[in-house]
Amino acid sequence: MLMAKLASLWPADQPHLPIADLKKWFASYVYLPKLRGSAVLESAIAEGVSTSDPLFGYADGYNEATVQYEGLAFGRLAPTVFQPGSLIVRKEVAAETSRPVSAGTGAGMAPVVGSAEPGDGQPGQSGGRNEPSAQPTNRKPGRFFGVVEIDTIRPIKSFETIVNAVVAELQRRPGAKITLTLDIDATPHDGCDENDVGVIRDNTKQL
Repeated sequence: MLMAKLASLWPADQPHLPIADLKKWFASYVYLPKLRGSAVLESAIAEGVSTSDPLFGYADGYNEATVQYEGLAFGRLAPTVFQPGSLIVRKEVAAETSRPVSAGTGAGMAPVVGSAEPGDGQPGQSGGRNEPSAQPTNRKPGRFFGVVEIDTIRPIKSFETIVNAVVAELQRRPGAKITLTLDIDATPHDGCDENDVGVIRDNTKQL
């Protein structure tokens, strides 16, 4: 729906569009639907970026000096908090410039963890002479572990996005063993009364 609304507004020769401009358009143009809040637009953008067939990309910004997009996300989970200068990037442009996520970036999910050979490191010395270091063996990453906080307002939609963007890709590998675990950590502000405790306890037992 978002792309359908932008079809006539996004100039064809413009590779990216500031999200701040989108918010202004939805707030001022009478022929566009009114949004309940900016979170609605951000949720639509995150979903469009994270699907297995992304409609567009997301970037924290564009560096004119290096002619590169910063924090580019395409076909993976978009950040849960958008930067002030964030952009949406045309699909073909994002597909051409996107790169695999490196450690420490992304939307909070840990990178794929591969195997490491014990003893890899700096060259040692033996018998008063330098010994050459062993060449590391090229191995394919063998494990993925990710932790991400689910949106409690739209948990089903958030979970569906994760399944489509990450789990479905992992399932493409023959013989892949995948385990999904749901952790719930709730701290009611003023506690729970006996009725609430009873209902939660009974529902938990049944599940």
